[in-house]
Amino acid sequence: MKIASPHIPPVLTEKENLLEEIENFSYTIEESAFSEQPAAGVRKSGLSFSCCRFIKCNFSKGKFPDGNYCDVVFTNCDLSNADLSGCRFTRVEFIDCKLSGTNLAGSMFNHVVWKNCQCRYLIFSLSRLSNVLFHTSVFRGCAMDECKPEKVWMEDCDFSETVFFRTPLKDINFSSCHIENIRITAREVKGMIVTSFQAMDLAQILGIRIEE
Repeated sequence: MKIASPHIPPVLTEKENLLEEIENFSYTIEESAFSEQPAAGVRKSGLSFSCCRFIKCNFSKGKFPDGNYCDVVFTNCDLSNADLSGCRFTRVEFIDCKLSGTNLAGSMFNHVVWKNCQCRYLIFSLSRLSNVLFHTSVFRGCAMDECKPEKVWMEDCDFSETVFFRTPLKDINFSSCHIENIRITAREVKGMIVTSFQAMDLAQILGIRIEE
């Protein structure tokens, strides 16, 4: 597993008004740190952040489509029910964040880590995922249909009831994850790496009867 970490300078400029930065945005916001800043319900498309840290910031129910996030870390942030569709994420980490119901459809993820996040009903549909790690997070009931994964790792996550229609899962290892009642067809199952118990569950989902 080779996932590049965000390239963030050791010293960042502490910004005290995230709302003002967003409202007055006209160029990439660089080398900045935001802590406990509110941006809930804000609307702004095409935002661009580079070499930034967000700690305990609230982006819930905001609309930030078509943005660009490069070398960024979100820690203990709330992005629940936010619209981040069509965004590009490069060397980004989401740590201990809430993203329940967040719309990330049609986004591009390159060298991205999700760790200890709550992401129920998150929408990944039509996204590209390259060099992405999903670790100890909850993705129950998510939409991951029609995605294009390449070098994706799943570790100790809950993907129960998640939709994977038309997303190739070949060589992706789900053996440490919960995948009960996932929505899938025989085409997506081909090449998945699972435990023998998970294989029995998948057989039932696909309508296969196993007799002992």
